Amino acid sequence: MTTFRYRFNYRQDALPARPTKHLMVGIHTRSGDTERVRWLGTLELDRAKQLTDARPVRLDVNAYTLEDGEWVTGWQPIPAGWFVQGALVAHGVYGVLVKDGSPRFVHEPATQ
Repeated sequence: MTTFRYRFNYRQDALPARPTKHLMVGIHTRSGDTERVRWLGTLELDRAKQLTDARPVRLDVNAYTLEDGEWVTGWQPIPAGWFVQGALVAHGVYGVLVKDGSPRFVHEPATQ
């Protein structure tokens, strides 16, 4: 199961693959701002493409792991300029995964 890690107000927390009632995650908007929306869990790319109202967004997360369990040690940092793709719907955002369960990454080229 893929878990994401994010930072908010000097605190690092984990976003589990399953939906939660109270967790919020940041998404990067086209205007360059960060907006916080409800975390809905993860889903595979094929399923995300079937959501008619979904809009692709970049998640504000800084690491991920494919490990399960309460004490995860294998966090993989997300390199600068790369983002995990999200699928924004009316009631929140999903993290998008590829078939092997790893995150789908999108690259933001550097602006000059």
